[in-house]
Amino acid sequence: MIKKLFLLLLLHTLLLVSGSSIHAQTPDNDLSTDLKNLLTKNSKNGRNSRNKKNNNNNITIGCCIYDLTADSTLFEHNADRMMIPASTQKLYTATAMLTTYGEDFTFQTSITTNGEEAMDTLGNIFLKGDIYINTNCDPTLTAEGARAIKDKIIAMGYDSIDGGIILCINEKTQHIRLAEDNFAPQVAKLLASDTVKFSSTLTWGKENTTEKGMYPLGFIRTPLMKVMNRMLKSSDNIYAESMLLNLVKNDDKWSYDGCKDIVRKMVEKICTNYRPDMLSGSLSTYYYNIADGSGLSRSNKTTAQSQVDLLRYVYHNKNIFQLLYDNMPIAGVDGTLGHRMTDGMAHNNVHAKTGTLNGVSTLSGYLTAANGHDIAFSILINNCYDKPFARSLQNKICEVLSKIE
Repeated sequence: MIKKLFLLLLLHTLLLVSGSSIHAQTPDNDLSTDLKNLLTKNSKNGRNSRNKKNNNNNITIGCCIYDLTADSTLFEHNADRMMIPASTQKLYTATAMLTTYGEDFTFQTSITTNGEEAMDTLGNIFLKGDIYINTNCDPTLTAEGARAIKDKIIAMGYDSIDGGIILCINEKTQHIRLAEDNFAPQVAKLLASDTVKFSSTLTWGKENTTEKGMYPLGFIRTPLMKVMNRMLKSSDNIYAESMLLNLVKNDDKWSYDGCKDIVRKMVEKICTNYRPDMLSGSLSTYYYNIADGSGLSRSNKTTAQSQVDLLRYVYHNKNIFQLLYDNMPIAGVDGTLGHRMTDGMAHNNVHAKTGTLNGVSTLSGYLTAANGHDIAFSILINNCYDKPFARSLQNKICEVLSKIE
């Protein structure tokens, strides 16, 4: 049976931190007393340590805790208040990608040419024309990717190239800064240092171009889950933006707003399932607003309730739950949670996405309570400039939840 005293303690702590007052009778229990003293002490320290410099008086906390096994809400505090999610926004991006394409999606870099094969007087085959590389926003294409493309070109059997290496720039790729400034030169220099000779002066560059009318030479494919693992574990913003940009396939109808609209429609579907009474107005004003895929923009807004609804949706979609769960940071084990919750019952139990911006600290994910119940939670803290305090509070809440019996 769930011990409600823990939830009462949690409510008391959250309201104390956010500057509210509450009068409640807490059962006289050694564990509850210890936790209350510990959390109260940390709350006061957090509010006082940097209060004058950073105005911690305006700390706002949104929290929603849901028992997935019992299918019931355990606790809410400011759960419907719109707040900045920071990198927990990546949970929406990842879920949209998995829902739209599944785990078999690949980031496909195409290698094309506007030239044709030719033969010199000695019978050597060479390519007369430029080679174009369209990364399609694959964030993994660094030096390793340049070597892979070089190997792909060499495998085609050309002895020399009468042309240059061009990195394709289009409306899609312009939305993100990859390692593009030196990517084409890397490929060109690798080719020049290997068996491929250039018939003319070696050139490289970037062009606004499409692949229409070009001859395909090959592809480099990166699995979605490789990108998702780094996006979630390391909270890589470029990887997240790359994922968002690929939500709409390459065609004449591609747009950044179209990519964000896929996420919006997914969230609207979730809202329809769990909060049908909320669909009378605009979701962007009271439930969820997307500005980017990574959470860097402070214009991203969501509620703790919305994030827990997303986690509920994923939990009940067995095709994507394990994929997301396995790639989220694990408390005290890896990713952005590797150095947090390194002991206790939350250790190696909490699978959650962190989020950090100036004055923002968020944590949303899953854990298993002592009674065997799966719990989804979202703890959004805004206007708090004492980062260690905010994280400590989140850690302690996770420990309390992990001990529910």
